[in-house]
Amino acid sequence: MCGIAGLIQINGNVNVRSEEILRRMCTNIQHRGPDGAGYWKNPGGKALLGHRRLSIIDLSEAAAQPMESPAGRYTIVFNGEIYNYLELKKELLAAGARFTTQSDTEVILKGIETWGITPTVQRLMGMFAIAVWDESAQELTLIRDYAGEKPLYYGIRNGMFFFASELNALDNIPELSSTIDPRSVYGFFRYSYVPAPGSIYKDTFKLLPGHYLTYNAAIADKFPLSEIPVHPYWNHLQEAQEPLIDKQDVLPVFNETLEKVVQQQMISDVPLGAFLSGGIDSSLIVAIMQKNASRKINTYTIGFDNPDFNEAPFAKNVARHIGTDHHEYLFSTRELDELAVSVPAQFDEPFGDSSQIPTFLLSRFVRKHVTVSLSGDGGDEVFGGYKKYLRAREIHQRIGNVPTAMLKSIELVASLTPAGRKKYGQLSGLKSPEGLYGKLSCNPIPAGLLNIRAEDGSQLAKHGVPGATLLDQFMYFDFKTYLPDDILVKVDRSAMANSLETRAPFLDKRILAFSARLPLSEKVNGNSLKHITRQLLSRYMPAELYERPKKGFSVPLKEWFRNPEYTFIDEVFNAAGPKDEFLQYNVVCRLLQDHRAGKEDHSNLLWNIFVWYVWRNRSLVR
Repeated sequence: MCGIAGLIQINGNVNVRSEEILRRMCTNIQHRGPDGAGYWKNPGGKALLGHRRLSIIDLSEAAAQPMESPAGRYTIVFNGEIYNYLELKKELLAAGARFTTQSDTEVILKGIETWGITPTVQRLMGMFAIAVWDESAQELTLIRDYAGEKPLYYGIRNGMFFFASELNALDNIPELSSTIDPRSVYGFFRYSYVPAPGSIYKDTFKLLPGHYLTYNAAIADKFPLSEIPVHPYWNHLQEAQEPLIDKQDVLPVFNETLEKVVQQQMISDVPLGAFLSGGIDSSLIVAIMQKNASRKINTYTIGFDNPDFNEAPFAKNVARHIGTDHHEYLFSTRELDELAVSVPAQFDEPFGDSSQIPTFLLSRFVRKHVTVSLSGDGGDEVFGGYKKYLRAREIHQRIGNVPTAMLKSIELVASLTPAGRKKYGQLSGLKSPEGLYGKLSCNPIPAGLLNIRAEDGSQLAKHGVPGATLLDQFMYFDFKTYLPDDILVKVDRSAMANSLETRAPFLDKRILAFSARLPLSEKVNGNSLKHITRQLLSRYMPAELYERPKKGFSVPLKEWFRNPEYTFIDEVFNAAGPKDEFLQYNVVCRLLQDHRAGKEDHSNLLWNIFVWYVWRNRSLVR
């Protein structure tokens, strides 16, 4: 796990100024790799690559990056872990390759020399953001893993093509921070995150999961950034074309596949543990880890003094049953409050998922003990774990066969009253999967709040799957949008801010391929969510340990915005609100007043506003 950055001088060669910019970029992401730094300039003087290292596999200096091939054609910087690198290494040794390190980085590099870039990437099982410079072709290839676990931004500004693991690294690109994209502002308030492929800045983009791009320095001035081709290299839905697994073999195949994935993800040259909430996904991962470990594994949970948000007792019961070496830290609500400003400011874009705070706390606690932690992230999106799937099915059953004209008539009548508009205002739009998904997954934006034209940059329509059932389509929407743009951003930034590597077995390519071949009934069976995951977990522990209402990693937002003792709310609103050109401050004040008076619960919207103000005014951070 590391941080990567680089740039190409479009006109002319890199110079002392360019090199200084790159070093500052890497310094800004030092938390991603505190164990070392490396820099490289190509012989022709067009390109610079930088790397910050968090040593996990092969801790020697020989495995440091940037890493250059012996013949000098390819140079790589890489952030992530390749879990099947030992298998690939055997293939490459048989093909005549020779190795000087024990690192997965060298395996990728030798694979590229032997097979080429795309065939190598298609063989990789893991999480990664990769940059490869080809000296012969004078071009840079950027590649992002298929689920989006590792971030990768790129763009053009002031005659430079640049890339980095985090937007924070790009603060050193002159004038970049003054080009906020209004479409991304709207997207943030609609989704609580900035939807890919956009970023909060106009000239900077996120490379989409499962995609790569190639930037040729020789013809860089011949086309604008918007025309750089971005290509997919893998999509787990293509696996759905394979024959279905026989029903009687489903559970054994799932168990065998997940066990192999977990075994590979437990490989580490530094201390390793696991997050354990006591829920279905993390409990299953931990149970399989302990089964395959020669000693007690370390598990970690944080709890809160507010019982409405505390899952620690459930995790402790699971840990006791499995037999792990369990660690728990109980945080006070006051400690949460103290991080309400500082944690959102650490995200490189406005980010409104309030569970970022407990995730940060957990990561900070875990990093005191281990350097790598496995988690259950991805289980809900891959195997159908969200309650909104049941709600979507219910709504679809009610209105799916109602003529659109009749629904529009209901909308027209309902529009005569505010209550009617709120309840039935977009009824006809719920007939489409993307319309229904937007209703159940996105935030309504009050009229007059934003000083910008509404533009939805979520790309939902592009993620439609012909012939998919409604719930399969919903899961795919979540996999392509909510998972990489929210869940994985939250985990990556929170963990890497504490120099902790996290691994998610449910997002392994083999698990995704298995899921794609499953019938819907193995995921959502009646009202049973994550049906197959529950079945497998029942082999490891009794149902009473995990069959309970899900609390989630929540914080008491409603109380925060109503409690007059929490003066940090008013401090941020009063300091940042009046001068912010994107939000109407009088509307913001009205929303806050109505919430405090108990007229409406605007807690999620107010949190997004709060996060926006903090991000734009990071000098407010205490």
